[in-house]
Amino acid sequence: MQDVQISAKGTGAVPCIIASGQSLSPEIDLEGFQLTGVAVPLGFSGSQITFAAAERPGGTFVSVRDSTGAEIVVNVAASRVVAVGATTTVAYLRFWKIRSGTAAAPTTQAQAVRLLVLRKQGA
Repeated sequence: MQDVQISAKGTGAVPCIIASGQSLSPEIDLEGFQLTGVAVPLGFSGSQITFAAAERPGGTFVSVRDSTGAEIVVNVAASRVVAVGATTTVAYLRFWKIRSGTAAAPTTQAQAVRLLVLRKQGA
């Protein structure tokens, strides 16, 4: 896992880079943390993100779905922070990939979404 600076209130952010021309981030390990939101940078061009998760590092990543079987979709916009409710399964998954609705334009810079995390109790 990358270095994460945690504030005195037990919160921090994990960078999640979606490379130019791609729609899927590399694997992210949130060991010891709980996802609470997504910070979307000014230059982000997508309007939705979805998630893929695996049981272990390097495992098979599958789309994250709700109890009805529908893929969990988060509506986002540039320069916004979107909360992820603690009542959803999404908040508790460990191995992640983030998918933007469309691939980042090949002529733009990588899109750096930041995952806002909360330190788990006892971590």
